[in-house]
Amino acid sequence: MAVAIRATDAIGAVLLAERRRSAMDSTLAALRRMARAVRASSHAGESTSAEQQAVDAQIALSESDRNAIDEEVEAGQANLDILTGHPTKAGLSEIDTHWPLFLRATARPWSEANDPRVRAAHQSVTVATEQDHLAAHSYMPNPEIGVGVINQGQYGSPWDTQVGVSLRMPIPSDVTSVPVRTAAQSALSTAIRQEIATQRTVRAEMARVQAHLKNTSASIVSTAQAAHEMLARADAMERSWRSGETSLIEALRARMDAYNALLTFSQAEIDHRIAIVRTVIALGYIP
Repeated sequence: MAVAIRATDAIGAVLLAERRRSAMDSTLAALRRMARAVRASSHAGESTSAEQQAVDAQIALSESDRNAIDEEVEAGQANLDILTGHPTKAGLSEIDTHWPLFLRATARPWSEANDPRVRAAHQSVTVATEQDHLAAHSYMPNPEIGVGVINQGQYGSPWDTQVGVSLRMPIPSDVTSVPVRTAAQSALSTAIRQEIATQRTVRAEMARVQAHLKNTSASIVSTAQAAHEMLARADAMERSWRSGETSLIEALRARMDAYNALLTFSQAEIDHRIAIVRTVIALGYIP
């Protein structure tokens, strides 16, 4: 389960970096288009050098971010390949609420008793209980049996070998039994506390996963609408700037706002898909 969660998070990191790169490429294309228009306008004497510097500076900053994103994609892909043990293409496009594994996992009622972590903790309690039972009924110390052989080797003796058997039976005492019983009871108490803590952790994790799935499902709709509107606004501001109704700075700001809105939508979408996978894992299924 832990490895599956790590692999899912690694896939999400790679996909988000790839989405950022795609959004930055489209933003750079728009900025370079505006830069060409500024240069043409500057040659015609209709634009100032300040406008040329503003758009060039924004392009330089965006290209720097693009290089950092490339590095992030490569690092994320390397981390994913290490986790899986072979080159792996990141993809979550088939993950949604209609995913067959998600439907099968959510079809039956969930109980923390089915979680492997809880089962392991319960097994530890069972073992500790047996050990405590054994300690309670093993108050008698182990007997000791010894055998001794002596070779006499005396002249004229009818025998030259003696064999002796000794039996040592210690008497039960609190000095020996109490520490053993105390250690067994302490181990049992620790196992019980660990089981209760594991049950609470699993319940809290399931509640957190379900809440995250619900929240990401709601945010994906609003962020998609915001990204669509911000892109339309950026295109409208660019047309308005070309017609001389809006300043270049406002058009550049609108384009970068659209880029940030795309990133927010991408983050929400990937978080939603990851939340679906993590819900499946929490329910005991490994994708």
